[in-house]
Amino acid sequence: MQITLQQWLRKFPGLAPKDIKSLTDPVDHQNVPKVVKLLRHVQMVPKFVPHCSDMNPAKATLDLIGQLWSYLINAFITPSYSLTKQLESLGIYSHFAIELYIRHGPSLMSPQLYYNSQSLVKSCYFYAECQKELDPNENVYFYHNGSNQGKRKFCSVRTATHDTNLDILGLADSLSEDSDMDRIIEENLDLNQEHHRTSWTNSPNIDHVNPKFFIGNLRAAKGDSLYAWDSSWQKAELL
Repeated sequence: MQITLQQWLRKFPGLAPKDIKSLTDPVDHQNVPKVVKLLRHVQMVPKFVPHCSDMNPAKATLDLIGQLWSYLINAFITPSYSLTKQLESLGIYSHFAIELYIRHGPSLMSPQLYYNSQSLVKSCYFYAECQKELDPNENVYFYHNGSNQGKRKFCSVRTATHDTNLDILGLADSLSEDSDMDRIIEENLDLNQEHHRTSWTNSPNIDHVNPKFFIGNLRAAKGDSLYAWDSSWQKAELL
């Protein structure tokens, strides 16, 4: 599969051989930006490589995989999506993945990845409904609903002082300060402008979008989870 990917990626304009090798290198399994970039290039195969037989099994496979993952990824990085549109996109991924996994099992994706991705979709739906109950006038940012928060807390505590070998008292102080910051952020979500250098250029390199770049209506009150789920099921049926 790695060789097949490299062959198709060579057809993309602007992708140097070293970039292709880096994208298809399976050594670093935790490199999220690289994974997102690779999947977005796979998603663009039909657009940039249109002049080949539709019966080509390799291209058909890449088309299918790219289409599947685009519904998951685009929900987090498309600034124009409303909250309902994000939920619908996630729902399409969920229904589509269920159908493909029933047919192909672990050859499609590992059981762990299937479980984690479906749990992510469920978590986003619950998050949207929970925020609607807590404060329907606040925006819902799905990428806050993940491991970023744990990583941010570790980073904050680790860099709070110049002491690289904290004792229990120092750790308690740093955690207390970080908890105060969390409380301030929760009460003033507009202050949480993470990823300041991330701008929207519609390029395959985007894996995070700063909240200020979202232009869709993300108010919790405007999110319609039931409509999004039903609509996603109907659209997934047409794929």
